Amino acid sequence: AAGAGMVAPACRYAAMVAWLREHRPSSGPFCAFGNSGGSSEISYALTHHHLGDQIVGVLGDGTHLGVSISYSQEDSPLETGGGVKYALPLLGNEPFVLLNGDIWTDFDFQTLPANLPSPGLAHVVLTPTPQWRERGDFEYRSGYVSARGTTYVYCGIAMLAPEIIEARAETVFSLRDIYFDLIETNRLTAQIFHGEWLDIGTLAEYKSLNA
Repeated sequence: AAGAGMVAPACRYAAMVAWLREHRPSSGPFCAFGNSGGSSEISYALTHHHLGDQIVGVLGDGTHLGVSISYSQEDSPLETGGGVKYALPLLGNEPFVLLNGDIWTDFDFQTLPANLPSPGLAHVVLTPTPQWRERGDFEYRSGYVSARGTTYVYCGIAMLAPEIIEARAETVFSLRDIYFDLIETNRLTAQIFHGEWLDIGTLAEYKSLNA
């Protein structure tokens, strides 16, 4: 990925904190995943607020994982978009890959485009709406998110140009606001993923995954 690699934005940390408490790993839950190619050049910028110190305590600076980890600590929750905006000084000026910290997936990050497709502002990964989801998020057509809808859900994986975040005047906002605006002008590109994906929002969902 270009720029500073991956950033886990403000999200529900129940599953991650439970994982850290139980395992205190030699390899991180998603850091090892993102570094499956063995690169020593991948950098992570993690945003955190609630219980974030427990994540820092286990992952540290990433040396033992073969990666570099920096942290953006939020004094108050900034939502997904505001958290990324606050972390921009850690991310540089190039497009970066964004990964929600509360998902489980076997997505191959090497399938992301090497560069943001034209018009070059944001690219998201979608998956067909699973049966356990009450509703989906988007519709897809010919490489673009064509509308808000029910056929596909957003996987919490994206490539973003920093300027699309910098352009927001607010400090607290959701990434979905950016996505909705881009859909209106047919500027949100996408790819479809058909592998394993689970949105982990509670400890019960985390435990069911590990059953």
